Amino acid sequence: IGILAPLLIIIARCLQGLSVSAEYTGGILVTSQLKENNNSSHPASKMASTTFIGLFIGVIVGIAALNPSLPTWSWRLCFILGGIIGIIALIIRFFLPHDTKHNQQQLRLSWQPLKTVWNNHKKPALIV
Repeated sequence: IGILAPLLIIIARCLQGLSVSAEYTGGILVTSQLKENNNSSHPASKMASTTFIGLFIGVIVGIAALNPSLPTWSWRLCFILGGIIGIIALIIRFFLPHDTKHNQQQLRLSWQPLKTVWNNHKKPALIV
């Protein structure tokens, strides 16, 4: 493919970074909101800490893949492993049950959040 190959990898990695950041923040928010008791920070902190553990494992695998004694095609194993894990994550997400209570709360949310904040919480908004 020539010069197109590295450009496609760079574009794919940028898109991957954007999607991971959106999933990460959204996952922590949903996890903390759906917790039944008052300790909603515990599951959210577990998500944050396991994310850093996953990043550390990814760095170790990346360093191992760059070992000069491995074949020249071994760098592809990281992408194959990431693809397999991504497919498994999609399957898990597809079969997760939907919480109807949370969906009903979403329907009651304001369609004009900035106007609601300005009308109801002007002083804290100005402080921030």
